Amino acid sequence: MPSGLNTPRLYTQLLNTRLQQKDNPLYQIIRALIGAIAALEVDASGGGGGGGGITNITNVTQHILGGPTFDGSDGQDGMPGTRGDTGPAGIQGLQGLQGIPGIDGLDADEPIQIPGPQGIQGPSGGGGGSATTAVVTTAFPAKRNQHINVVDGTVVATSNILVWLTGIVDGQPNSGDLVDVYSMRAIANTGSFDLDMDFLTPWAGSLSIDYMVLA
Repeated sequence: MPSGLNTPRLYTQLLNTRLQQKDNPLYQIIRALIGAIAALEVDASGGGGGGGGITNITNVTQHILGGPTFDGSDGQDGMPGTRGDTGPAGIQGLQGLQGIPGIDGLDADEPIQIPGPQGIQGPSGGGGGSATTAVVTTAFPAKRNQHINVVDGTVVATSNILVWLTGIVDGQPNSGDLVDVYSMRAIANTGSFDLDMDFLTPWAGSLSIDYMVLA
């Protein structure tokens, strides 16, 4: 019995939708359905026994269910999932192999010792190296600095003179514990030397000194 559907008109409307270019798998399914409906209409309206119509309908159904399949288009990827928990730490790796021993270094050469230059010869001592004792008298009034000239014919302008205090001469008005001289300098002249003495407290009188003239 006819279904009342105009299958050619349905097929024309399917072509007008341009579904074949937009979604070809869906287009093929609808096209197969329209073709199956058209086949059912032919079988239902054709002659022959009822059993033949039922057989044709069964064949068409099997053709639809077991017919060619088409892959659908892939859908969009979903949102990335949350990061999973950190896994347990791995087991400790094996110990590495021992490296090859290095080559011994070469022994250094012994340093070359170069002798330094010889030093300048020091001044020679005076004849016999004996000291001379002299009594010097400082003028009054007492002062903290006294300047006295000592005559000695062995002295030349280039002589080096060592001088030191021997003591106080007896009968002087100042006692020995007041002789607080802290500096004595001998400046050589030709035939004499100047003796310069500095005292912590003012001093005047006679003093005994020892000196040695060096060449």
